[in-house]
Amino acid sequence: MLTFSNSSMLMSVLFSNILLIILYFIFQNTKFMLEIGHKFLALLIAITALRFLFPFEIACSTNINLPGNLSHFMICFKKPFIHIGNYSLSVWHIFLMIWAIGSGIALIRYLFSYRSFLALIKLTGTDISTEEPCQTQIKEICQAYKKKNHFHIVELNGIASPMITGIHKPYILIPKDFHVETQDMYYILSHEAAHFFHHDLLLKLCSEILCILYWWNPFVKILKQQITTMLELRVDLKITDSSDPQERIHYLNCLINTAKTAVPSYKEPAVSFCNANTSLLSQRFSIIMNSPQKKISRKKQFWFSFLFIGLYFFSIFFIFEPFYIPPETEEGIFYATPDNSYLIKNPNGTYDFYHNDTYISTISRIDESLSHLPVYD
Repeated sequence: MLTFSNSSMLMSVLFSNILLIILYFIFQNTKFMLEIGHKFLALLIAITALRFLFPFEIACSTNINLPGNLSHFMICFKKPFIHIGNYSLSVWHIFLMIWAIGSGIALIRYLFSYRSFLALIKLTGTDISTEEPCQTQIKEICQAYKKKNHFHIVELNGIASPMITGIHKPYILIPKDFHVETQDMYYILSHEAAHFFHHDLLLKLCSEILCILYWWNPFVKILKQQITTMLELRVDLKITDSSDPQERIHYLNCLINTAKTAVPSYKEPAVSFCNANTSLLSQRFSIIMNSPQKKISRKKQFWFSFLFIGLYFFSIFFIFEPFYIPPETEEGIFYATPDNSYLIKNPNGTYDFYHNDTYISTISRIDESLSHLPVYD
């Protein structure tokens, strides 16, 4: 049985952010990224994202009581202070309502942005799919992947660099008046097509959903950027995997030429070929050039998988739970009996524990010590 409470939410956010901080420092060290490999790094990102998407506790979870002062604060956070008819509201309930409203607004804004962007492509874009060299090049790329050619190549004003959008109907977008050599255009089309064939647009959508759900958590934006970086590195390495050193240099020159005309842009619901982020470009350069000869450290992979998986399961099986007894109650005899104590079931499946008609705490489930108490709806 899964239970959602502010304690399980606290564990999800706390440990997800801890994992994110570790990932942040990993992404700052290109040498270390090479040592653990981009595939293993993608696994660590997936574990972190999964923890965000699972803010629940399970039936076999063990509660760990928080210290007294922190428990008192958390209980005040959950204690009802507004009574409307048969309903009672606490700060926690108000937070959930604000959370839901904020997520709804963020979802509407994203859908509006996406529809507006597609409308802009259809209204002002110029389809160059049948023009050379694009027609021949995209056909060759699709044949190499043994896939059908579903791509529309469109010239568009107002975009920073080549990009791809559209999960079902892909558009490869080229900036208007974007002049590159034939070989560079082939690299650009290969890069964007690889994003589509590896379902990167779907992964980017998942990162957007995370940002919509956790709009109030600034750390989620870091995770979104890390996912974007990982998608770019994976495609870079896929394209240059079988290339000789000279071809890698040509590919890197293509990145440089594109970056010269690019400006930072984060609004388009698309995966971009290149942007003006100097640190990211430098990281991509280093990984492309050093990846073929860099040996993967299995020892570091083992210890980091142990760390991430250990933190993940610890945060699910052990839940920090506030428990506070008011001083006036603690001074007396505190025996929970059916005559002086009872439980009130909340709509979310938790229970409010009362002793002598005084609210004590909210618990996620009824254990053996409280199973003899009456429960009211």
